[in-house]
Amino acid sequence: SNENAIHFYKKLGFSDTGIVQEENLGEIITESFFTKEI
Repeated sequence: SNENAIHFYKKLGFSDTGIVQEENLGEIITESFFTKEI
């Protein structure tokens, strides 16, 4: 949900893997995973 971070990584050539991990540790933490072809 952090559009600034997503834009930053995409600008560096990373692409979204579609993998999302959500955890509830008193609050919901959502992580999106990116990858970059080398």
